[in-house]
Amino acid sequence: MNERTTWKKVLTALLVFQILVAFSLGTLALVNFPMLIEQFGSKFQSDMGILRLIVAYNLFLSVSICAWSVIWIRKGNIAGIQAGTTVGFLIFVVSMIVFILFDRIDMFYFDSIRAFLMVVFGVLAYREQMKHQILIS
Repeated sequence: MNERTTWKKVLTALLVFQILVAFSLGTLALVNFPMLIEQFGSKFQSDMGILRLIVAYNLFLSVSICAWSVIWIRKGNIAGIQAGTTVGFLIFVVSMIVFILFDRIDMFYFDSIRAFLMVVFGVLAYREQMKHQILIS
């Protein structure tokens, strides 16, 4: 297996894992939002209805972007690699902010490391894809 497909496969695996995590959390936000809120150390209040919708919307938006990224990578479209790398970067930034502001070490270990790996393998896949495209041209 060459490097070009290795980096793409690892990035794809990370994106599929992100789809599963975001879909699970989004479903939990719709089904049992008080439990999700309590996992983050907050108390549920009855006026948090809009927050429920915002959280669920953002999680399902992440699912759709990651799914499109996987589809595009499988079709050989470089936009899939770019989208996957961008999602990884955004997850990294948000998880680091949550880690710093709310002292959530789990965000550092779970989300930051996974997101960092998405960025690293996305950059490696992008570089290999560009080398391959230049050789074909």
